[in-house]
Amino acid sequence: MDYVACKIALGGDSNNVIWRGPDVPVSWPEIRVLQHLHGEDNVFDCEYVGEDSSTTQAEKMRLLGLYGSEAVNICYPGARPMMDMQWPGDRGEPIAVKRPERKLIADIQKSEPEPELPLNPLMESAARETPKQRAQRHQAEV
Repeated sequence: MDYVACKIALGGDSNNVIWRGPDVPVSWPEIRVLQHLHGEDNVFDCEYVGEDSSTTQAEKMRLLGLYGSEAVNICYPGARPMMDMQWPGDRGEPIAVKRPERKLIADIQKSEPEPELPLNPLMESAARETPKQRAQRHQAEV
């Protein structure tokens, strides 16, 4: 399966264009889903990035996780969809050979959350105070 870098006009808005470059490339089958979501002419300037071995079933599962069943099943119906896995353009020299990172949900859940830093170090003790404690402190001050 081939990966490409491309520009996407979000929702067809030419003033809101993102570039999925070589650091976050788009798979070639993903282009069809993006064209369905944003409009056929709103996914443009595709450049070959690299390739990776993947099956159509694995790619469909990945796309289902990213874009949901409605859009993906319209573009690729069935359990074994017909997907163009090869980019039809000039492959030439790839602009980069890096595929997108795929983190599993289990890996994301295992990662440690960042510690919460107080916005104001002087307010650190007040931030840990419960509403009941705050009310009791206020009563004691009055």
